[in-house]
Amino acid sequence: MNADLKYPIGRYTPQPYSEAQKKAWILDLQFLATSLERAIINLDEAQLNTPYREGGWNVKQVVHHLADSHMNAYCRIKLAITEEKPTIKAYDENAWAVLPDNDIVPINVSITLLHALHIRFVATLNELTEEQFQRLVFHPQKNSDMSIWTLMGIYAWHGNHHVAHITNLRERESNYVFKDRWFQARADKCMMPDGRIMTPYYVLEMPSWTNMVIITKEEKIVLVRQYRHGKGSTTLELPGGVLEIGESPQDAAIREMQEETGYVSSEIEFLYQVSPNPALHNNTAYFFLARNAEPLAITNYDAFEDIVIETYTQAELKQLLVEGKLQHGVQLGAIYQAMIRLNWMSW
Repeated sequence: MNADLKYPIGRYTPQPYSEAQKKAWILDLQFLATSLERAIINLDEAQLNTPYREGGWNVKQVVHHLADSHMNAYCRIKLAITEEKPTIKAYDENAWAVLPDNDIVPINVSITLLHALHIRFVATLNELTEEQFQRLVFHPQKNSDMSIWTLMGIYAWHGNHHVAHITNLRERESNYVFKDRWFQARADKCMMPDGRIMTPYYVLEMPSWTNMVIITKEEKIVLVRQYRHGKGSTTLELPGGVLEIGESPQDAAIREMQEETGYVSSEIEFLYQVSPNPALHNNTAYFFLARNAEPLAITNYDAFEDIVIETYTQAELKQLLVEGKLQHGVQLGAIYQAMIRLNWMSW
């Protein structure tokens, strides 16, 4: 748990325009509501009314504030797109946070609002050009101009900032009992939903990873066969790997697809994200679908990777599933999700 309770992920740091940073910030906004849902799951009324720090808002106020703030953000960006340097309306967030609706309205209403709002928000941002990202608004409270690019970065950070307020509140005390390159084990003093304290509660901090469901122009799925020492045998899996520092899940999936299989595709779509083992692990697995892929790149295996690339037809894939030949349990849901998207199975 970060000792800085007010700024648990640090303060916002401006970044120059780049396609990679654009994707990363858009993904932060896209997944905010889901991350917030996970942060508040199983919290009872007493916990929801607990301030995340002395003198700070309680959890309810934080959730409702995110909805209030990001509605304003969406409107500000729409104004910047359609008007020439409009003056935006500042508001007193602390005054908003103590209005009666913060106690009356359940927090799931604001989370639902964020889910819907960010679909529109992300769709808007995805269509902006580099030039449009430089369009300005005037912020009277700060007495300065702000670009859409700056606004996007601030609100991407802002969502993660407040989610961390809640997750840090849940971790009352943490001691690391083991640290290594690939995972860290910490012992938490954990507050349960009914207010009881469980200590120690062991959590494994693992790297997040990403996988790609690759479909070729011939409508075959691309899988990789490799040795997995934990199981003590070779397994047939989706290509993928861990996210590198500063890398977005989609960029990591594309990189792993090319490095492990040599396939490339310009038709990439997000499937979903899941927690591989929410009881013990803190990481996230991201899954993407690549359509009409072609083997145009050169593979680039890691030092200890020994991979065999295999392709399977729709019928052969279904038979693999029936026979239980695909043993990576976390990947199965993504494969079924992709089959539904591809109309390879009905739902």
